[in-house]
Amino acid sequence: MRGKRAAGARRGPALQPWLALVPWLLVFATLSTPARAQSPQVKAFVSPSQGITTERAFKLVVQVEDAGRHQVTPPSLPQIPNVAVIGGPNTNSSFTWTNGRSTATYQLTWLLLAEAPGTVEVPALDLRIDSTVVRTAPLRFEVTAAAAPRPGGAGSGSARSGTSTDAVFLRAELATKEAWVGQSVPLTVTLFTTQRISDPRWRSQPEFRNFWVESVEVDPDAEAYRQRIGGQVYTAYPIERRMLIPSGAGEFDIEPYVAQIQVRLAGRDFFDIFGRSETIVRASEALRLRVKPLPQGAPAGFSGAVGRYELSASLDRNEAAVDDAVALSVVVEGEGSLRSIVPPPFEPSAALTVFDPKVSSTINTARGALRSRKTWEWIIVPLTPGDVELPAIRFAYFDPESGSYETASADPLRLTVQRGGRATDTPVARGGISPQQQDLIFIKPLRGRLSAGGLRAHQRGLFLAAAIFPLVAVPLLIVLGRQRARLQSDQRLVRSRRAGTRARKRLTTARKRLGQEDAPFHEEVARALIEYVADRFNRSGTGLTYDLADQLLSGNQIDPALRQRYRSCLEACDFARYVPATVGSERRSEVLDEAERILAELERAW
Repeated sequence: MRGKRAAGARRGPALQPWLALVPWLLVFATLSTPARAQSPQVKAFVSPSQGITTERAFKLVVQVEDAGRHQVTPPSLPQIPNVAVIGGPNTNSSFTWTNGRSTATYQLTWLLLAEAPGTVEVPALDLRIDSTVVRTAPLRFEVTAAAAPRPGGAGSGSARSGTSTDAVFLRAELATKEAWVGQSVPLTVTLFTTQRISDPRWRSQPEFRNFWVESVEVDPDAEAYRQRIGGQVYTAYPIERRMLIPSGAGEFDIEPYVAQIQVRLAGRDFFDIFGRSETIVRASEALRLRVKPLPQGAPAGFSGAVGRYELSASLDRNEAAVDDAVALSVVVEGEGSLRSIVPPPFEPSAALTVFDPKVSSTINTARGALRSRKTWEWIIVPLTPGDVELPAIRFAYFDPESGSYETASADPLRLTVQRGGRATDTPVARGGISPQQQDLIFIKPLRGRLSAGGLRAHQRGLFLAAAIFPLVAVPLLIVLGRQRARLQSDQRLVRSRRAGTRARKRLTTARKRLGQEDAPFHEEVARALIEYVADRFNRSGTGLTYDLADQLLSGNQIDPALRQRYRSCLEACDFARYVPATVGSERRSEVLDEAERILAELERAW
């Protein structure tokens, strides 16, 4: 018995190394077992899931998990009541490998904006995966109204959890709250912010139904200034200026301006150095303007000019002969609008012939006021010699500052008319008529018969072709335009069609780096091959492994030998990138030529 136990004791230590290999064999068996194919999982959700308001954009996300070997067709987003689409759809793909199982996730993201508070319902979306249509569950969530801005409040400086209404707000201001009919009133819209902003866009603007509107050019960056409001310092950007000219009396409400703004927020922690951006919406307050009617007792010739004006009149020359043309210019300029003003009254004597005036006008702004200049130019022709005194020209207007009618006038002008060069006292024989001048010259008769010189214009072939061309070209252009719009809206098709062009550009860049180091050259070649397959299958090039690229090419029935050459070229590039200075320029040229041949054969095989 002792001998047997001793022998058994000697055999025990010899078996321990085999027992240590058992866990590793189990791990290898687990990893080598092929993962069971999973059906794609589809879900839709909004981000953020709660706290959605009318002042901040939110995301609608449709996510497909286990979408690696499946063809996903994006759904069309239906019209959602009280919700506007301001961006998307944006696609994003990711690939992970965990415990021997690969997972591919495909996401579609829309950027939406709620236009009114209340309950929002997103209907079910139909998503096509291969030949199967999968429907997402409908979504239902609440939207609350935006908080009223409180400039300078306690939350104005916080950006960690989002942009508060205090940090960015919009203000519209009228230069006066009370005006006269026809008086120009400046309107300025200013964006106040303590954050970094970009890409402001109007969501809605007032319609100004009862006003003439003159736009004023504004440069927000050049005119920006700093202002302290409620203890907080803001950067103010004037983004809109208008001159409002009321056309009637009464009290008028001016609707709010609504702007969509991109705000760059600070990072959540020390490692988030780039921060994040957020789309917000801000609205100004509604305004009210009281417009008073003009008082009674307007002077003769008043045509509605409101403001402060000056008048000047001049002749292009003070001496002329009978039947010579002389130009009379009358200029009215000052603060206010002269858009609908008629010429001032001008009643010359019977010794002058007067033609209708030529009108020209200019409008500009200076120091926040509207300045207008209008010129009337009459052509007058004197009929008799002598000194002709032109009547004084007067221009009546209403001064809003004094609240009374005023008249601007110019001094009378004098024109000296001399006798013309032609005789006026030609003797006449008794009982006869002597012509003063020969008005008409008889046309010399044409000898011979008249005949047509050729075909008329509408009988020529070119005319007929020009008439028929629009009937053929317009429908053809419409069909081509719709076809182009359809192709551009299909992101997958656009990427697939541009794949070859983008890859060839990268190979051209790589050829310029033949004389440089190995790593930049081989990185550009590998990137061209990887991005080509990614564009062809509408996927992200990040995470596209050798096996996944081979699976995608195999699914498109690419020749196995060509797939092996594709993989070998990628492996050669990766080896040269991470083990530099192992190949010469001749070897780099061979790798580039091989990549160009592979790309050309893939293009023919597609």
